[in-house]
Amino acid sequence: MKRLFILLFAICTAAMATAQIEQAIIIDKATFKAVNSGVLTGVNIDPIGVDSSRRPCARIKMKVNRMTREEIDGLSMRIRTNNECIKCKTADYDNGLIIEMTAKNGSRFYLHHDKFGDSNEVELNLEANKEYYIEASLNQQFSITVASNVADAEVYVDNQFRGRTNSDGYLTVEGLLAGEHALKLIYSGVDYNQTILISSTSIFFRQDIDLKSTSSQYLVIKTTPKNALVEINGEVVENSTNGASKILKPGAFTYTVTAQNYHPKSGTGVMRGEKITIDVELAPAFGHLAISADSDLSGAQVYVNNSQRGTLPLSKNIILKSGTHSVRIVKSMYKPFEQSVKITDGNITTITAALEPNFAQVTLNADKGVELWVDNTKVGVGMWSGKLEIGDHIVECRKASHEPSSQTLSITGPNNVVRNFDPLKPIYGTLNISSNPIGATITIDGEKVGETPMIKNDVLVGKRVVEISMNGYQSTTETVEVVEGKTVELNPKLSIYKSTTTSSTYNKTTPTYTTTTKNKSSIKNSNLLQGAIGYTIGWGPKLTTMGVPVDFRIGHTENLFNLLLTGRYSWKTSAEDEDYYGNKISISAHQWSLGGNVRINFVRYLGSEMCSTVFADLGALYNFNTKATYKTGSISYGSSSYDAGYRDATEYECDIMNKNSVTGLFAIGFGGRLAEISLYANYDITPTFKDGDLSQYVIWHYNDGKMATLEDFAHISKIINSRFNIGLSLKIFFNGGFNKK
Repeated sequence: MKRLFILLFAICTAAMATAQIEQAIIIDKATFKAVNSGVLTGVNIDPIGVDSSRRPCARIKMKVNRMTREEIDGLSMRIRTNNECIKCKTADYDNGLIIEMTAKNGSRFYLHHDKFGDSNEVELNLEANKEYYIEASLNQQFSITVASNVADAEVYVDNQFRGRTNSDGYLTVEGLLAGEHALKLIYSGVDYNQTILISSTSIFFRQDIDLKSTSSQYLVIKTTPKNALVEINGEVVENSTNGASKILKPGAFTYTVTAQNYHPKSGTGVMRGEKITIDVELAPAFGHLAISADSDLSGAQVYVNNSQRGTLPLSKNIILKSGTHSVRIVKSMYKPFEQSVKITDGNITTITAALEPNFAQVTLNADKGVELWVDNTKVGVGMWSGKLEIGDHIVECRKASHEPSSQTLSITGPNNVVRNFDPLKPIYGTLNISSNPIGATITIDGEKVGETPMIKNDVLVGKRVVEISMNGYQSTTETVEVVEGKTVELNPKLSIYKSTTTSSTYNKTTPTYTTTTKNKSSIKNSNLLQGAIGYTIGWGPKLTTMGVPVDFRIGHTENLFNLLLTGRYSWKTSAEDEDYYGNKISISAHQWSLGGNVRINFVRYLGSEMCSTVFADLGALYNFNTKATYKTGSISYGSSSYDAGYRDATEYECDIMNKNSVTGLFAIGFGGRLAEISLYANYDITPTFKDGDLSQYVIWHYNDGKMATLEDFAHISKIINSRFNIGLSLKIFFNGGFNKK
């Protein structure tokens, strides 16, 4: 029944097309042109005849488009003017007519076909014995029927979309000219193509779909290296050790595979209802640089493209992108080594570094106690021997209370250089010393110089300790500032020596008594407010933990038992390490703490403000507002291309610290009002560091492309997993408060 309906539909469509014929044949006058030179300038290969009245004729070769030879046979010519047609026949080759008619200007004619009707009329100027070319075409439009075995298939005619098949699998396409056309159906991404010939008797065409090829299937891409980034149709697909897979509809697909330090690879394919597996092996886009050098160059810094990549000897080869790189090796006292090196894919390139010495062995001699400075750096006292780079250096001799000397030392070659320096000229001031009573002994800086009164003109400038003493009198000591060109006067009045407590010892041999005097010193109590600044360094599991605490305290510090309130700000360098390829990472923490401790003074009042007690502390600190800073050095960030760049010495705030935590503390030490030193032990009741990773910073390994975590760095992992630490703390008090006697 369906086929009968299709047949009837085609017949009706053909009948409607025939009914719509109106001047379906068009003669295109714009194509009219002469194609030979005529009898006056040449000879026709096929002579043109004359009409019945012996008038010369012209020949018209008419190409008829979109008509079959059978349809062209049905064409006839109708002349409107006084012309005679002596020939009108189908050409032996190509689709066209050969027409010969009386040559005349203003010749008017048209074509007739019993099926397609009359053409348009044209007027031509014809010259005798000339050939002309002109085109005609059948411009009748047809409606065709396209049938398929599926609904909703896309239909294209001559690559122009004309609609979709309906639920019965049909589509009517109107407005098509006779002749050959390209018919294409697209269903589920698969193209089906054929060439059709449209004519008055051929308007029904069928294209069935292979339904097996329209089902979705898996595309699997296996990569080398395994961690490569896979994109299918522009979408990133998760890749595992067994490959990346995606379900695709039938049709064309594209894929791209990229990996750090490898050449990317792309490709295309077509899904046709069957599983497809593609193996993609990327070619390395990197190589290795090895450097061979003598042991004398140990510690030399290696730069590649002006970026430091390690020191000699290298613990491992340097990975570099393929291409040409600039290598520079620098070490103090040697001339730099520079070389251009070409790195090739997957290969190890080795260079041998040889640095030329650029120094001389230098010996400097001066008087005892004279400081020797080279280029504003102190190198020794009295004598120094060492290496200096070739070039000019400023050498200075310095000594307190003496005029310094400075001179330029020029090193011109690697020969040994010895330089002796003249004694420095002393700088003197004057002391005018007298006493009451006179005759007292004068001692300057521990050296006896005479008795009062005395004017001494050769006293070295600077601070001098002057002691004046006499038997039976209390001695007096003063520190004075001696200035060049000035006189400092001293005139102390000596007091008769008195004792507060005496004891007598009788000497049987000589009846004299020896009197001993004891001065009783007062004991000073502690202050109520203290501030301190100091430095701590830790050992043990937290190997690299260091800090600079700034403390303040409220409470007594020299009673037997003391309850102290303590605040602290500290900075810590928590860890520093490097990954397999030498990329460095470090973490720093900044922390505010507030807490308290009980101090027990085991020994008190040792008789010195610098050291007056031995103590033990037991307490806890509440740590708050803890922040950590994550810093990298030349670590490649996540990208599918090596050229994406680096993160060089960049700081990022990272969430690997507990913002609030509690630390228990114990310390033993000794000190006084001005300073203290202690050995401490800390235990993190609530860990300061928390277990976590750094994935949010997208740091990639070179070897497997995975993001780096804290587990990759041994020191950091050790810190996280440890709560206990011991260390040494030194504090200097910058505010001693007030004292009570």
